[in-house]
Amino acid sequence: MPPELDQPVAAIAPEAAISALLCLFHHYAVHEPAGQSCQRLSQRIFLHLEELARREDMPELLRRTCDELSEAWLLVVDRQQSDRWPSQRQAGRP
Repeated sequence: MPPELDQPVAAIAPEAAISALLCLFHHYAVHEPAGQSCQRLSQRIFLHLEELARREDMPELLRRTCDELSEAWLLVVDRQQSDRWPSQRQAGRP
């Protein structure tokens, strides 16, 4: 796993950020079929995509793609949070 995964996305080169994101996708894909989806991993994927979408040093096509994917991953994170705390949601608690 690249050491860039432990650094803020804004602090590393675009290629390194994309490389780190691909590693996160891989780890998510490996764990998801086994029913081990990790909310922390989903959140990191979302945050990486969100940050890459904002970077001015990224090509426009990649920024737009990351922006669209970040919206999709936000839904994954929201779903995982609601699955984790269903009794609180049903009782009307945030």
